[in-house]
Amino acid sequence: MSDKQGREHGREDSQDQKALHELFARVQKAPLEPSPYLKTRVLAHWRERRTPKGLLFWKWLSGISLAGVLTLSFVSYQLLQQKKSDGLTQQAYVIHIDFNQSDKEMVAQAEVELPEHVHFVSSNKEIREERKLTLPVSVKALGRGKLPFVVSSDISGEKSIRVRLLNEKNEVVREQVLKLTFAKQGNSVVF
Repeated sequence: MSDKQGREHGREDSQDQKALHELFARVQKAPLEPSPYLKTRVLAHWRERRTPKGLLFWKWLSGISLAGVLTLSFVSYQLLQQKKSDGLTQQAYVIHIDFNQSDKEMVAQAEVELPEHVHFVSSNKEIREERKLTLPVSVKALGRGKLPFVVSSDISGEKSIRVRLLNEKNEVVREQVLKLTFAKQGNSVVF
């Protein structure tokens, strides 16, 4: 490379540097305007980073609520399935089978099954000896919303009476277990 070429090359470099300095000076003086969408993009990014924590809280809260509702439903169902009552031995007790609105539309008969040492109370000896009795459900009983029957027990203790509500095809509409606790006469009723 000759001196002449080196000087021309040096001059070009200095011109390039001057142009570059002028460009940087103009850029520094020029007002910097961000994109009009930059603010919304930054806010959206910030919101996305914050969302999982808030979402986690709501998921946790809904899970706890669901568990509470399911527990409450299960407990109330169990309480409705097993009604408990108390009484004395050798004494007649009237028990009512309650009908709800859907039962009134579908039930044709009720099947009552008694455990050992519990008897139906009736002037008819054959009925007293039965363990299982199918009772026709009349429109009058459905209108009152109850079907009564009378039982007594020979011995004390907890007894379970199973009641099945059947439709015209003898299919089970609803099944219910009634729990009764009998105490000996002269003793107080066990709660």
